[in-house]
Amino acid sequence: MFFVLSLISQLVFAASPIPGNCNYYLEKEKDTGCFVKEQNPSDYLLNFGYRLCHIYHQKAKTWNDERTAFVEKVGMCLQEEMEKILFNGNCQDLEEKAYASHPGCYIRSGYCELNVVQKSSIVWTAVAADALSKTGNKSAYYWFQLLRDCNGKSTSVADQLP
Repeated sequence: MFFVLSLISQLVFAASPIPGNCNYYLEKEKDTGCFVKEQNPSDYLLNFGYRLCHIYHQKAKTWNDERTAFVEKVGMCLQEEMEKILFNGNCQDLEEKAYASHPGCYIRSGYCELNVVQKSSIVWTAVAADALSKTGNKSAYYWFQLLRDCNGKSTSVADQLP
């Protein structure tokens, strides 16, 4: 009985946006089948969302500064935004909407308030993860959008030096 309850609680945990829950992306992939679809496939959920979630959480263990809280906040925001996307069977549409949610989530999670070194480490972590996905550097467009949107909050290196 305990085993069954434990298994059920893990499944509920894995399918819900919960801080630190990278398995959320695995569950969404099971629901959509986007990675293996013949028509309009997408590797976003597995090779970007899931992998980047894990990479960020591993990095957060070594950062021990504002980036640690940022990782938790942005992870929750991205998963909550994913929940709002109505899946219509088109995985490319899901991918586009998921990528489009990144700048807003990063801003709401405090990215613009980080210093230039912290911002750079976050950007390069994501760029490296995206370079290994089928979409290449598709997220580069959204990084430029994020930098533009943060611009009013001073993202220049000169403004961040002591």
